[in-house]
Amino acid sequence: MARFLVTAGPTREALDPVRYLSNRSSGKMGYAICDALITAGHEVVLVSGPTALESPANADVLQVGSAQEMHEACARQWQDCDALFAVAAVSDYRPSATQSQKIKRVNDALSIEMVANLDIVKALAATKGERLVVGFALESENGEQHARQKLESKLST
Repeated sequence: MARFLVTAGPTREALDPVRYLSNRSSGKMGYAICDALITAGHEVVLVSGPTALESPANADVLQVGSAQEMHEACARQWQDCDALFAVAAVSDYRPSATQSQKIKRVNDALSIEMVANLDIVKALAATKGERLVVGFALESENGEQHARQKLESKLST
């Protein structure tokens, strides 16, 4: 029996106490992979962003919100896992500052400075040794080309 680390769902990057940036990930693919691994007799640690899905039975589920929280949870679990299925739709960017109060409408435009989040798959793959790392990516155009570029960038550590 192997122990798998699976990520699923979106991440949310706070703008202020009531707003966040996210994406439309449902988490269904990651949860389905988790269920399939459990059915095959494996142990699974599921690190999940916010979803409306019911937690898979027999999985060790860690709920997270932001990309940073997901990275921290994965980093804590990775050393005890045999493989990674990185299925979560992790935010590539976050606001450089989170406002402590709700942002008020003061004019017709608002600019938000963004900074890059750590690439979780790349960070974990850099310490994989003989372990398997599988990553999923969704693109809106030129899917195969972008997927190959992502793969190459994550392997160049």
